[in-house]
Amino acid sequence: MCEMFAYSGEKTKLNSYLNEFFSHSEENPHGWGLAIGYNVEKEPIKANDSAYLKYRLQENIEVSELIAHIREATVGSTNYSNTHPFIKVDKFNNKYVLTHNGTINEYNALDKYKNIQIGSTDSERISEMLIDKINEFEYNPSFEEKFSLIENLIYKITKNNRNKVNLFIYDGQHLYVHCNFKTTLHILEKDKGVFIATKPISDENWKQFPLNTLLAYKNGKCIKKGTNHNGIWIPTTEEIAWSKY
Repeated sequence: MCEMFAYSGEKTKLNSYLNEFFSHSEENPHGWGLAIGYNVEKEPIKANDSAYLKYRLQENIEVSELIAHIREATVGSTNYSNTHPFIKVDKFNNKYVLTHNGTINEYNALDKYKNIQIGSTDSERISEMLIDKINEFEYNPSFEEKFSLIENLIYKITKNNRNKVNLFIYDGQHLYVHCNFKTTLHILEKDKGVFIATKPISDENWKQFPLNTLLAYKNGKCIKKGTNHNGIWIPTTEEIAWSKY
């Protein structure tokens, strides 16, 4: 599928974590992306082959918020428009950064966004639906309202047990995280902040991220935990064969 990495907390040098994370691109060769706040850098090539990323990682990357992604394409061709992270803007001029690890096998409500999305991935269609639902508000929604909206959206997509929805969403203040397949997302909690990755990217004490539950982080602390749902992804035999994580 893909791999994701996120950090939230005090300013911390992340170069060693990023070097290990991007080294996994041999198995995820169809693009890489890095979002520091709203600044998104990405290319539709293997991270290990990127001269730009090589020099970028030689610079000091000491930040308080970060999302990274390496892509193994399952839906959509290999091009810039299909490379994560995606950044979208609602009618209140709020920006959202989204990355997704998984595949939407059965959820027809996303199909209408094929006509407005820039690329062709199911992941981008999730971000378009998120913006569409936020735009239904007549006022700029609060954190609690956005959390509820995201949680409800995830519930609807996952309740048939056919869709893998490991997500990072960043709204400028909060990092929203969800996982619905065991062993495909891990968390490392340290004094300075929280590290979340598909696979452990250091020799530290990583743990399985909570399943089927939306969590929101701010400044490295979990500030809200949603309700556990039953929408765990149940893959077919064929899907097990090609889904490594």
